[in-house]
Amino acid sequence: MTMVRFLMIATLLCIGSCSRLDCDLWNSSGFFGEATAADVRRCLAAGSDVNARAQDDRTPLHLAARYGTAETVAALIKAGANVNARDDLGYTPLHNAARYGDAETVTAFIEGGADVNTQDMYDRRRKYDQTPLHYAAEEGNVEMVAALIKAGARLEVRDKYHRTPLYLAAEEGNVETVAALVKAGADVKVRSISDNWMPLHWAARDGHAEMVTALVRAGAKINARDEEGETPLYMAAWLGHAETVAALIKAGADVNARNYDNWTPLHGAARYGHAETVAALVRAGANIRAKLNDGRVPADLAKDDDTRRALNAARRE
Repeated sequence: MTMVRFLMIATLLCIGSCSRLDCDLWNSSGFFGEATAADVRRCLAAGSDVNARAQDDRTPLHLAARYGTAETVAALIKAGANVNARDDLGYTPLHNAARYGDAETVTAFIEGGADVNTQDMYDRRRKYDQTPLHYAAEEGNVEMVAALIKAGARLEVRDKYHRTPLYLAAEEGNVETVAALVKAGADVKVRSISDNWMPLHWAARDGHAEMVTALVRAGAKINARDEEGETPLYMAAWLGHAETVAALIKAGADVNARNYDNWTPLHGAARYGHAETVAALVRAGANIRAKLNDGRVPADLAKDDDTRRALNAARRE
């Protein structure tokens, strides 16, 4: 076999399975977005620094966690990469993996000794305080959440705003993730410090009826008030989330609860023209004659015909 023929065959066999990325691209997203574990080993053997720092203080392991694979991560860790190195935002490689990667990559970090409870920061002066579990919960990756919990991730660790991983999962509507966290023992009654909201407030505000049901079953306080005295039902009614309103009513929410400005859920629903929600509240016993501080009743706030009809029908009954 001639040398030319041999090289042609070798090239054809290599297509799709061999990679020869330029090691000058080391410590870049371009490199780790394409690199295999073999590329990593080759560049390290050629002198690439396993703990090199880019301008933003990211290491190759930060980039592999975000753009690479579990195999490239494992190759770097085996070569001595610092698994707990922080970039200029305070993120460790595991933070990146939890936010952008998959469960297999997170597992590679866990097996490599990464700190699963490390908290990030906005910058070197002010902590943001989110752990990898916060990110995994927010992204809704149940398998990743399970791996982190099994590795000892703390369920009740709070970020700067006192939000736990469960709080963020509820905020994003990740029902399966919330279920996994509840099963592991997470508290559904946690409150944020910015507005005194519970996870149930977020679920109601965003119209996540299934999440509302899951949180209530797990022990969430159905009539919990935020800093303005608003209950989850008030939020759902004000925004016209009829299905969520129905779920809250079914769970026993107080349809006549008032906020600190004396508004009821019915006032909010009428004011913003949510006729279906108005009808549901009235059927559940909402007081159509409840007065605001200025004496107005829900009918005085109605601005569209459908809402007026719903209220007038209730008056006639």
